[in-house]
Amino acid sequence: MATSYNFHDIPDRLTVEEFWELFGKIEHEELDFKRGVSDSILSTIPAMAMTNGGIIVHGVTDRRAIVGCPRSQNTVNRITQRAHECGVEVETRSIMVGKRELTLTSVPEIRGRIVTTPDGRLLRRSGEQSLPLRGDALAWFVRARTEISGEDEPVARFGPSDLDMSSVNQALEADGLEVVETDLGEFLVQIADELPSHIVAPALHITRERAAELISSVTGKDLPPDPDTLVGAAREYLREKFIAADAGITGANALVASTGSVMLVSNEGNARLCSSLPSLHIVVAGVDKLVATMTDAAATLDMLPASATGQTMSSYVSF
Repeated sequence: MATSYNFHDIPDRLTVEEFWELFGKIEHEELDFKRGVSDSILSTIPAMAMTNGGIIVHGVTDRRAIVGCPRSQNTVNRITQRAHECGVEVETRSIMVGKRELTLTSVPEIRGRIVTTPDGRLLRRSGEQSLPLRGDALAWFVRARTEISGEDEPVARFGPSDLDMSSVNQALEADGLEVVETDLGEFLVQIADELPSHIVAPALHITRERAAELISSVTGKDLPPDPDTLVGAAREYLREKFIAADAGITGANALVASTGSVMLVSNEGNARLCSSLPSLHIVVAGVDKLVATMTDAAATLDMLPASATGQTMSSYVSF
């Protein structure tokens, strides 16, 4: 793989065969292929930096077609600007592969201890400085604790609506892990590769006809646009993912200081399955979820369902 070579020792000119022999076609934590310079490198750069560093090759499609990405001033500016947003200094250079010019970005390894602040933020401690970490560092934190040996067991996730975990998902998937959203709305948005349109109802913009297409695409069944049928098919599909998952990631509606309990509230029951079926349960929550006692946690149930969905109470409350 390319990272076994010094970045500057990679030859300036390679044949297509020499290029694939040098880099290989399989991405890993130290190698990533990009067609151009998209915002996705905002996830790739910190993910590489927080592990062992690596090389991004610009000008190669997902299907491993070499289409080229010349190292123009505009290309360099876009790469360095995105790297600066991540707090990482990178190097760029170009190589010729056949008749195509590709741009290479070298991402350094960032050394430093990961710490958690009293208000729940993750920081990288380097000397006397404390630098904030993006979602990819949290993904690294998750990977280090799942101890998954490379099989295809998925990571089931119940998404906390007040925290954008998309960069965590991307980094885990880039590491070869399958991440499955288990809230039905988030599940539809994930299949569609779209962004949520509402904090409580993330798939509000998806019609039943579109939902039928999406769920059919993952189940392999030709499903009609009937809500009961679609919910049943999704339930059957996700249940297998719950059972096979090595880890479950959830938020928390309350963190009880006196008992160490985590309160989860949902209408679909997916939070309960995410937290109990996998052997590892990872909770991502801020200091604002801390309450002193179980009584305090229960008191929030008078307000939470009403303010979120207008319900008197939610279907499932788990501790």
